[in-house]
Amino acid sequence: MDQQHPQDPAAAKLTAHLRELARTGAPCLSVGRLADLVDRGETWVERHLKKLQDAGVLVIERRANGGRRMRVDGAWTDWTGGWKSGRKKKAGPPPIPNATVEKARRHLMSRDHVIVGAGPGAFNVNGKVRTTEELLAMANRSLQAMGRPPLVSP
Repeated sequence: MDQQHPQDPAAAKLTAHLRELARTGAPCLSVGRLADLVDRGETWVERHLKKLQDAGVLVIERRANGGRRMRVDGAWTDWTGGWKSGRKKKAGPPPIPNATVEKARRHLMSRDHVIVGAGPGAFNVNGKVRTTEELLAMANRSLQAMGRPPLVSP
């Protein structure tokens, strides 16, 4: 494959790096990390990997959990951790129940706040994006100012 694109140093660098990973048995890098390595976009890296596969230089094996490894010139890289087994969930407060979020949203809307959903766990409140926790804190402050109990203890 390198012979087809001798003028592209990024392609040569990526191919050489993949060969080195396989030779040492190191874990396969993500497409984003490979893109950073060669100062190209992820789409370019994916296309180059596809070209290497079509040329028979590279074989990519995938697991159901997102793990991946590559065979380059007969040598395999190690498996990536995958998204299920490789990352541990951070310990933190439990998520706020949807019913509580809805009560907070309705209360603030009754107080003339304009609230629009802005994606998972985010709301646009009066033109400013706020998290679910911030929305709940706003509602609790408003309720306490009215002499009513908060929706959830902070």
